[in-house]
Amino acid sequence: MAVDSRFESIFPTHVEAVKGNTTPLPTDFECYRKLVDAYETSCEKMDDYSMKYMKYFVAECEGMKSIPGASD
Repeated sequence: MAVDSRFESIFPTHVEAVKGNTTPLPTDFECYRKLVDAYETSCEKMDDYSMKYMKYFVAECEGMKSIPGASD
């Protein structure tokens, strides 16, 4: 449950999209890799259970494209 809570608290704006399976397809793989690396450095290595939350990283990266300068 710690992993569940962690992702929901880190990415609260994407909870409904992930639960509803409406996250976009990934296109910004550099951003995606950076978020995965940051998570693994700051929290823990991704395992079979936490991999189901990779959609949060995708949603964040794709969402940042709509904010000018956010992904710089």
